[in-house]
Amino acid sequence: MLDFRQRSRGRVVRTRGTHRRLVAAIFLLGLTVIFIEWAARPHNWRWFGGASGNEQADATGRDKAPDNRLIALAGDDTPDTLISPMPMPRPHDEPPVGSDRQLFPGVMANYFEPIRDDTPFGGDDHDAWSNLLDVLNRTDAKQLEDYAADRKATYAQLFWQPKQYRGQLVTVHGVVRRVEHLKSVPKNNAGIESYYRICVFPKDNPSMPVVVMCLELPQGFPVGMKVEEQVELAGFFFKRWAHLSPDTIRVSPTLLAKTLRWQRRPVMPREAEPVDTWGLALGIGGALLLTVVLISYVYFRTHRRVKP
Repeated sequence: MLDFRQRSRGRVVRTRGTHRRLVAAIFLLGLTVIFIEWAARPHNWRWFGGASGNEQADATGRDKAPDNRLIALAGDDTPDTLISPMPMPRPHDEPPVGSDRQLFPGVMANYFEPIRDDTPFGGDDHDAWSNLLDVLNRTDAKQLEDYAADRKATYAQLFWQPKQYRGQLVTVHGVVRRVEHLKSVPKNNAGIESYYRICVFPKDNPSMPVVVMCLELPQGFPVGMKVEEQVELAGFFFKRWAHLSPDTIRVSPTLLAKTLRWQRRPVMPREAEPVDTWGLALGIGGALLLTVVLISYVYFRTHRRVKP
């Protein structure tokens, strides 16, 4: 049998520095293996770049979100800098009788006159509410989306200009964070018996919600109090609605919509798994044990006893 190992012809000296560098190299190799395993899990990177709503708003240079507490709006006027005209009427669309604004066909402007902002839903809202439900129920979703395609509205416009946007069909982009299925609906001409109340946090103001009453959800869309899905929707602006929150009474722009356009996120393997702390600890322990074994093996293979 051939032996290719180099035979020592004299005294072999192994310095302590050599052994320390060898131990450090093996230890770093073990840590690298652990980090590769940890980094392969997408949910471990959710914290990266995840600024809060207010931090995102400040970073983009936009003004901070308005104070949506009802008590803070007493005597508050619409800032002149936020006033913006609605899109020009389309030639092929005829406005409803008695209206000087361009509304979607079938929407009756006179039903919106009794509506008051910064109040809960009440009897004064019923006619307009029922009218919009009926229009949504009998209109194709694609037709609604096409009509509202060039009528994008920001949170600030809807919040500060409810009278200008009343009854208008607009487009809103944002993140859905809550979906409730409500099965108790006031009697209406459309025969709607249930709908979904959705909290959408717009991209231009991710710290405060727009409330959307939606008739339908895309197939497979999650329902619950902890949702995080990107959507786009075409909805009729109804009012600035006063509602009870855990700390006080707040107001939110409220829309009625037929459905949502769901911007599905790509499904990544093991994304829903929580961080496995026990697995990580076992991985570190295993790496340390492997390091000790390798150090021992290398030491005894390279150590030569010096004959006296």
